[in-house]
Amino acid sequence: MARINYRGEVIRTMNKDLTQDEQLTNAALGLCGEAGEVAELIKKAVFYDQTIDLRAVEKELGDVRWYFELLCHELRLEIESIERKNVDKLRTRYPSGFDPAAAADRKDEK
Repeated sequence: MARINYRGEVIRTMNKDLTQDEQLTNAALGLCGEAGEVAELIKKAVFYDQTIDLRAVEKELGDVRWYFELLCHELRLEIESIERKNVDKLRTRYPSGFDPAAAADRKDEK
């Protein structure tokens, strides 16, 4: 399957009538709202004994991804750089994999 230009699609479908402050607000609030919808689907599965609707989760994660990309675009951030920095942080914090003590200690923040 051919790689898509996701950022290009986000730029193509964003509301270009908004100011940059409005774009940032839209992206941040949209990201929170869509993440909340994912959380709601999981909550219903865990606490209401419902089956996880994978199609709905996938749809909502697509919306999360869209707002995440919009926020990165507006702030001129590259996802690869964000990923790299996060991996570096996690390797410092959890050199041997997840450990509750390492999570509490947070060596990467010292």
